[in-house]
Amino acid sequence: MALILKDRVKQESATTGTGTVTLGATYEGYQSFSTAVSDGDEVYYTISNTETGVTEWEVGIGAFTLSGTTLSRATVLSSSNAGSLVNFSAGTKEVFVTYPAEKAIYADTSGNAIALGTPASATLTNATGLPLTTGVTGILPIANGGTNASDASTARTNLGVAIGSDVQAWDAQLDDIAGLATTDSNIIVGNGTNWVAESGATARTSLGVPANDGTGATGTWSISISGNAATATNGVVTTGSYADPTWITSLDDGKVLPSMTGNTGKYLTTDGTDSSWDTITLPTVNDGTLTLATSGTGLSGSASFTANQAGAGSFTVASNATDANTASTIVARDASGNFTAGTITAALSGDASGLSSTLAVTSGGTGQTTYTNGQLLIGNTTGSTLTKAALTAGTGITVTNGSGAITIAATNNGTVTSVTGTAPVVSSGGATPAISMAAATTSVNGYLTSTDWNTFNNKTTNTGTVTSIIAGTYLTGGTITTTGTLAVDATNLNTASKVVARDASGNFSAGTITAALSGNATTSSSTTGNAATATVLQTARTIGGVSFDGSANINLPGVNTAGNQDTSGNATTATTATTATTATTANALNTGNDYQVNSLGVGTAASGTAGEIRATDNITAYYSDDRLKTRGINIQNALDKVASLNGFHYQANEVANALGYVSKPEVGVSAQEVQAVLPEVVVPAPIDDKYLTVHYDKLVPLLIEAIKELKAEVDELKSRCK
Repeated sequence: MALILKDRVKQESATTGTGTVTLGATYEGYQSFSTAVSDGDEVYYTISNTETGVTEWEVGIGAFTLSGTTLSRATVLSSSNAGSLVNFSAGTKEVFVTYPAEKAIYADTSGNAIALGTPASATLTNATGLPLTTGVTGILPIANGGTNASDASTARTNLGVAIGSDVQAWDAQLDDIAGLATTDSNIIVGNGTNWVAESGATARTSLGVPANDGTGATGTWSISISGNAATATNGVVTTGSYADPTWITSLDDGKVLPSMTGNTGKYLTTDGTDSSWDTITLPTVNDGTLTLATSGTGLSGSASFTANQAGAGSFTVASNATDANTASTIVARDASGNFTAGTITAALSGDASGLSSTLAVTSGGTGQTTYTNGQLLIGNTTGSTLTKAALTAGTGITVTNGSGAITIAATNNGTVTSVTGTAPVVSSGGATPAISMAAATTSVNGYLTSTDWNTFNNKTTNTGTVTSIIAGTYLTGGTITTTGTLAVDATNLNTASKVVARDASGNFSAGTITAALSGNATTSSSTTGNAATATVLQTARTIGGVSFDGSANINLPGVNTAGNQDTSGNATTATTATTATTATTANALNTGNDYQVNSLGVGTAASGTAGEIRATDNITAYYSDDRLKTRGINIQNALDKVASLNGFHYQANEVANALGYVSKPEVGVSAQEVQAVLPEVVVPAPIDDKYLTVHYDKLVPLLIEAIKELKAEVDELKSRCK
């Protein structure tokens, strides 16, 4: 599966709990997951519960499954549940593709990209700014400007500058010796701190060594003799007081040492019998030349020294190190620590910039460098390559390749080239034919003429002779065979088995009439029985101070007298006025009753819009008098509360339309947002108490306190600026 980054991908979800999310409707202006990513692809996701007052959210990595359109929640990067899976509650959630901070690559405050981790081994060409001390791992061969070593000692050996064999290691005391004057006959002597060059006499004094004539000696000297004088060969007197060389007169064997006078620069020797002073003969020194040269990549320098040359000599070893990309040279950093190179083969970590060649597909690139408008990259499994290709227009299709966009359109909607007809319809053919139909004949189908229609219509009229008519129930006249009269057997009298007929006044008499009656029933005599047959009340009743027995209508004071409201039904079920009227007296509407009207006009005509009240003057309601209030504290954090609210444009949605509201541009606030900060001004909506509405006028106290808090902040800022 591939990790995919896409823009503007967002869908709804009603999923609860901690499991896989089922995706629903796509938000307007956004892509669906199935459009943007493929089955099995992974994405960075954000899930947020949009319900008011709910702060559930989660950012992570999940896999999209096309079947069922679901998104897994495999890895949580951050969440409102301390970085763990969120147990989402009921409500609509937004699910969208994101680019989380935990996975983002960005520049720090110095303009450098953050660490990228350790990338796979790759070839880096002409890299600049690569931190070799931390950004490169592995061993760089000498041929690529490295040392082919992981430690300093091996590196010096590989480069031919091994200490002790190829070059002399630096030492502070050697620096002291090299800096001494090369005066003839000087001796190098340590003074306890540094090396110094002293003349022979000074050096003898410093070392406490006497001159060859015995002067300069101090203290007591010891003589160590191996064997005896008879067998001693070349011996040195090392004992006795040397202040006076005449102190020695004999040895154990009675031998007398030769006198030192006149024997300056000679040494004492013996032939086995006698001692004598002899001259030191120095060997002949031949003039020779010492030639020094360097070996190893990147080093140069040579020098020659003769055995008896005067003065000091020096041997300088130089390297060809450079920060430029120069073949067969040692890599050196410039003043900023940078260098340029050809190909660096290493496992790299850190930041790489300045690539100048094409990054291959196998290294995560495209293998391409230039494109023309409309070109696409097409994958090829053979060789794992990407090939540039452009869309080709087919028949009736045009393809326009733009900068970053491809437009595909149909060239036309088709053209009528020919119209044919099927009998009896006839077409003249071509793109604009004449269509016709001939009149029908006995052998050809077609349309009916008016003459043909009359002929056809007359064929449906039949004539014949009635032979007899028999009178049925409630009819008189018997059986008629030739001529006679049938009559209805009706009367206005209460006669059995007769049809009811009204008299000239429209009245008739009857026995018992079983029916649902409406209107007024009158009679000249009293009735007995139940309401189904009664016409007046057996006992009159008093209604609103007026006696009523059912024989006639009554007028109730203030109800249906002239100029007042006429009613039908009773007050508990009446919803609208039967006829719109104008109240003319103070007691026209009883103040103890409840009334509902469709719309109301005060000082003007009602609009007819359900629920609307129109008035030509102020509407005065409720109270604000301090004498009627027990004050509490002022509204706290008013500015923050106002900042949490949103004023926005809106129109009634489909749910509101179903309740009778008309969609039109309006402005307002969210009752749920207001309820979260000032619940006192939110009440159930009159249309249905499961919805909410806001007393907009009661938002004014919140705005007053917010302005006061804002003024205090402004005043403080002004004082700081003085």
